[in-house]
Amino acid sequence: MDAIKKTTYMTRLSQKQLDALAMANAGPAYLELQRAVKEHNAMAERVGAHAVRIPLGLPMTHTELQDAIATLAIALGYRVFHTQTIQTANGGHMTAYKYPTSKGFVDLELVHEAGKGILYIECKVGRDKLSPEQEEWQEAYKSNSANHYVFRPADWHSGRVEQILGRGF
Repeated sequence: MDAIKKTTYMTRLSQKQLDALAMANAGPAYLELQRAVKEHNAMAERVGAHAVRIPLGLPMTHTELQDAIATLAIALGYRVFHTQTIQTANGGHMTAYKYPTSKGFVDLELVHEAGKGILYIECKVGRDKLSPEQEEWQEAYKSNSANHYVFRPADWHSGRVEQILGRGF
């Protein structure tokens, strides 16, 4: 159990969840956790980052997915741009746009500092779909041969995000 505690500091698993997995001892969830932690540690070592927080196999919120991608991108040498949303007086959220065509812009714009390229990333969780404005942006990216991706938690857990960011396109 000590090895698991030491290597999972960067996951979002609580101590209670880790203890439950340890109690299961060799159950499938525990073995999957061990495999995922080994893969994550190998990735962190390759990029020289030891504090990349990666939720392993757990449901992710939009913010968790976005933060995980941005953290990995920074570790891989990308500059990251994100437009911050603000909370309105009635409890809703909005993004301030100066121009009408700005609505629907991607969650993350990544520019690699060593020239590996520019990536435009939209994060979606659950049953979320692209809005009509986001679809317009997606079409504009495609028509300009830009590197546009829509990532979901499954892409994070499968390693697809790391693969695409690692190659730069």
